[in-house]
Amino acid sequence: MPTNLKTIINKETDLVILSLEGELDFHHAPDFSDQLNTLIDQQNHNRIIVNLEKVTFIDSVGIGAIAIAAKKVSRNEGSLQMVCAPSRIESLLRVAGLVSMIKRSIGLYETLEEARNAVLKKREPVVVK
Repeated sequence: MPTNLKTIINKETDLVILSLEGELDFHHAPDFSDQLNTLIDQQNHNRIIVNLEKVTFIDSVGIGAIAIAAKKVSRNEGSLQMVCAPSRIESLLRVAGLVSMIKRSIGLYETLEEARNAVLKKREPVVVK
């Protein structure tokens, strides 16, 4: 039986933070994608931070959901940032061949504060290496 994915959505004045806990995999990615689509398409949010600090596993379907949301947000002149432990997530991104795409459209940050500051200051994302 798959581990549950807990999602906490915090709406701030100029951005939305989705904090995830658990596994973002093919079992849970469709629900997560629906949440992102609601925020982007129905509620018109275009500054989103996806906090993966408490994600224990992510597969290509989960990464795909984030990548699709980032593309939608960028079409609306917004931004999507990810907060993650670089060693855990970046290695999977490298295997999936997504590092160059991620660097172009999604900022990777080590802390939520860094991601929030980048969104609010409208700076170019600094990619964690």
